[in-house]
Amino acid sequence: MNASATLSLNIFSVDSFIFKCSAVEKACFTGKARLLIVRSNPFKSKKNLNTKAGVKLLCRHISDKQRVLLACNSSDENSFFTKVFPSTVRRKSREAGKTISLPTLFPRGMFKATNCFRDYDCLILTSAGLFTTLEDIGMTLSLLRGKDVSWSEIKNEEDKKPAMHMGRFKDPGLHEIYVKKALGEIQQAIYRSALREGKDVLVVLALPDPYWLMELSKLMALEIVDMDGDENQKKRFTGLYDLYLLDVRQTVSKMDAAAMLGYTNEDAWHNNRRSIELMLSAYFDMKDHHAITRNSTV
Repeated sequence: MNASATLSLNIFSVDSFIFKCSAVEKACFTGKARLLIVRSNPFKSKKNLNTKAGVKLLCRHISDKQRVLLACNSSDENSFFTKVFPSTVRRKSREAGKTISLPTLFPRGMFKATNCFRDYDCLILTSAGLFTTLEDIGMTLSLLRGKDVSWSEIKNEEDKKPAMHMGRFKDPGLHEIYVKKALGEIQQAIYRSALREGKDVLVVLALPDPYWLMELSKLMALEIVDMDGDENQKKRFTGLYDLYLLDVRQTVSKMDAAAMLGYTNEDAWHNNRRSIELMLSAYFDMKDHHAITRNSTV
């Protein structure tokens, strides 16, 4: 109930037994995480830009007297960032006409197994990088596959950076491990707050695409309050999220799908077909001339 467990990367066998406690489930979903989303990967290298965008969102929605946690990496606890940024958050909030206390630092090492933040109803998670290490992700994939994983699959030979394209690992297995590990930390961090007491909490976090949101929605009750970007970008993000949540084998017309993604021009599907199919191809069967069908629980 308090998210002290971790997410599993293993698939249950068909004969596995799953025991549920309805009373515990009800308590888990009494409160919800009210999300302010910055559309970005939660990398340490992006934390300054992500947090700057996140604070702009926060100032629109934070209420007076809210108690704020400011996440940070353990290596940053005594850095310029963590010494100056809490007062910056309070100053920006005051400029927006809100009165809040000075944010409390929330080191990444305390994302698990502590109850001392249960009175806090606002979290800024963009200020901490949630990437583990390439070695950790590669080792996990190797153990799951039962064979070695070469460095060329994990990082580029030229610049030694992660083998990613447009914010995603090129290898789907590596990307799933990265997502699950990061979401596990996000879940743990959010459950340190007043959410564990059944209260709503305001959460500023970086999510690069709707798949992350879909996976997070399996772990807690969510509400999308706001996100950065223009209206078309927001529509596309939330529309993809709504489409991902369709049941397997559920269908929706291509015109309706295009409208959900923010394409409103005449013959929207046909005119934007390549862009839409790129977004949906991993999750939908699009062979029918008039409709798409959800084909995966991923």
